[in-house]
Amino acid sequence: MSLTIEQEKQAHRLSVAKSECYAFSMTSAAVLGPVPIEIDDRQPTACTDGKKIYFSSIFAKTLNPLELAGTIIHEALHIML
Repeated sequence: MSLTIEQEKQAHRLSVAKSECYAFSMTSAAVLGPVPIEIDDRQPTACTDGKKIYFSSIFAKTLNPLELAGTIIHEALHIML
């Protein structure tokens, strides 16, 4: 799937936020490391299927960096638990 420029921008922001989550704890780094985050505008916010985390680029655009990190950790907790 080819991404639009805006989707690419949000994918980059998510990648940076994911990297910043590693600093929270060794556990977050261990859990998040292998989990890909993908842009998927077919759903309205963020979700996981237990293997990947999906974000709507429209939703990601509305979040500041701390909110992005928090949402990534929220979805990672679904995978962990």
